[in-house]
Amino acid sequence: MVDSEKNTTTPHPPKPRIALSIGVVGHRPNRLPEGGQESVAREIDLVLDHILGAVESAYACHKIAFENDSDHSAVTVLSALAEGADRAAAQGALKRNLSLAAVLPFPPEEYEKDFETSSSREEFNKILNQLHRQLVLPGTREKEDRAYESAGITILDHSDILLAVWDGGASAGRGGTTELIERAARDSIPVVYVDANGKEPTRIIWSGLGSRRFMTGIVLEDLPTTSLDESLDAVVMELLRPPSSETEASHMAGYLQEKWNPRNYWLVVPLLMGLFGVRKPRMGDLLPAGPDELADGFAGTGKGMLTDRVFRPAADAYGWADAFAIRYAQIFRGAYIANFILAALAVVLAAGSLIAKQFWGLPKWPFVLAELICIAGVIMITVVGRRRNWHGRWLQAREVAERLRVAAPMWLLGQRPAGFSGDEPTWTGWYVRAQIRAIGLSSGTLATERLSDIKAMLTDGIKDQCAYHARNATVMNTVKHRAERLGEVFFVLTFLVVAAYLVCMMLGLKLPDPWSYTVTALSAGLPAMGSATYGIRLIGDFEGVAERSQRTGAALKEIGDDLGASPPELVPLRTAATVVSETMLGDVSHWRLASANRKLAIPG
Repeated sequence: MVDSEKNTTTPHPPKPRIALSIGVVGHRPNRLPEGGQESVAREIDLVLDHILGAVESAYACHKIAFENDSDHSAVTVLSALAEGADRAAAQGALKRNLSLAAVLPFPPEEYEKDFETSSSREEFNKILNQLHRQLVLPGTREKEDRAYESAGITILDHSDILLAVWDGGASAGRGGTTELIERAARDSIPVVYVDANGKEPTRIIWSGLGSRRFMTGIVLEDLPTTSLDESLDAVVMELLRPPSSETEASHMAGYLQEKWNPRNYWLVVPLLMGLFGVRKPRMGDLLPAGPDELADGFAGTGKGMLTDRVFRPAADAYGWADAFAIRYAQIFRGAYIANFILAALAVVLAAGSLIAKQFWGLPKWPFVLAELICIAGVIMITVVGRRRNWHGRWLQAREVAERLRVAAPMWLLGQRPAGFSGDEPTWTGWYVRAQIRAIGLSSGTLATERLSDIKAMLTDGIKDQCAYHARNATVMNTVKHRAERLGEVFFVLTFLVVAAYLVCMMLGLKLPDPWSYTVTALSAGLPAMGSATYGIRLIGDFEGVAERSQRTGAALKEIGDDLGASPPELVPLRTAATVVSETMLGDVSHWRLASANRKLAIPG
């Protein structure tokens, strides 16, 4: 097999390579009219040429969002290599030097038994030797209908556009052409329909055409349709273009220009954790793991199944996103904690100046200057944090990392994450989709041994996530309780000071001026410190984070228990990978929703 993928290292987060996958479904020769194979092949050639030109135009319009690497390998044709339409598309791809990937329902030596003539088997094996990717599914002859269906669904799952050679009739069995076209319609995948009988012009069927955009849950005949010449360029542009929003485009451009600083001097969070006795500060807080180290760790999971260079661009994208998510989480959290502490300290200094003057005769101006510095610090942190968008950069980087994390086991199983079709309004979703689209179909044979390895990888990933959520829930609950206790201590002390003062007043005891000022200072400074701990708890949402971690961990444990009891078979593993993805991304979605409005602000 041929492999032309490139692996480049850059000082910035990697841009995706422009890529588009054309899935092929269609009839075998028995459903094509006599002499019709040649006309079908010509029509397929025409479609491929048109798509290739449209991809090149899309790249020219949006090259700033893509890696500077535009060639014919940007278009991949996915085929099951059956006789008829599948072979015609495969030959068309090879003639144009397009990337060709095959999904086989059985091992090649078994699959070639489908082909009666020696010339057909020769052609099949010749194409096999020219493939860029080959995914062999664990189908058996005892359940061959299911095997053909699984191959068709896998092709559909990786198709950005479905090229369908169809006579308009019903499917001959499970996973047949008609069934797959109807499924594509439900999934909002554009269908380029080539009439197998040669009577109708080639046309596009898609829910995204015209004003009826991205309809779901409808039958094929309800979809809008246009001619190939009229809409194919627009369809390809719609599939590949980055989000049109200026805000989203600006955020993505900023992310792609990020540079990694190996040192992090903003250590407020680790120091607070140490103060609360949660954990001691460590060297990793000052010298956190960088993008390369995190990418290597991510790619190294699952017995090295993700270490090949095909997956490496996605691993690099994950490493950069995870590194920035960790960094900006620490910076943002440290910023709002510092703001509350500095604001409370300003009150304490103002009150303390009274005590210092009365007890020690110190001038007031040093305290006023220190108070001014605290207030200036709050303003500076807030202005800089908003201008540099620490909050947004944290949320966005974490979403990118988590979307890529859940895609890894699905990729090994020949899947794409759910919701891959349709418009993507956010740059984070578009970026992850483009990275996954660029790595394309995984290669290999999904035999029992490999499926067992993938099951072990998925199980280990679930265990790691369960352990993470258990630790996170414990840490967040500990911080929440200790911050709550600290705040209570400040207010109880305030109560005791004020109560003692009132008792003295009721007993007719006149306190000396220094002590009266001390009462005033304490009654102002202690509540300010108590309010600061409450503000930190409120913005940090420690209790909410702990509850979400507990729920997510429990849900993942249940999935892991079910997975452990299931055999290492393709369908159960795909189902488990999908449910894990939905659970983890659901947690990310809830976290983003809860965190979106907790932006950096001046306490007040």
